[in-house]
Amino acid sequence: MILQKDYTLSSKAGIGAQSRTGCPDICPAVYQPVCGEALVNGKLVRCEFSNGCVMGVSSCQNNIRFSEKPLNECAQTAPICSEFR
Repeated sequence: MILQKDYTLSSKAGIGAQSRTGCPDICPAVYQPVCGEALVNGKLVRCEFSNGCVMGVSSCQNNIRFSEKPLNECAQTAPICSEFR
């Protein structure tokens, strides 16, 4: 499995956006945490995901551009991250 550094199909962001159709919704139950960084409503947020697939699905469903960052940069994740997991 090759993980890409950019996990989205679009650069639009918006909280409360409806899930997009055609996005995958199943990921392997493998714990390999990754840190994702994105601009959400003009603010930089960092969220930790259980693996790259989960981050990719969240990117697609929420239409947010998450970029992978070193895991230690997600020591404190933004409260809004719970909406993207």
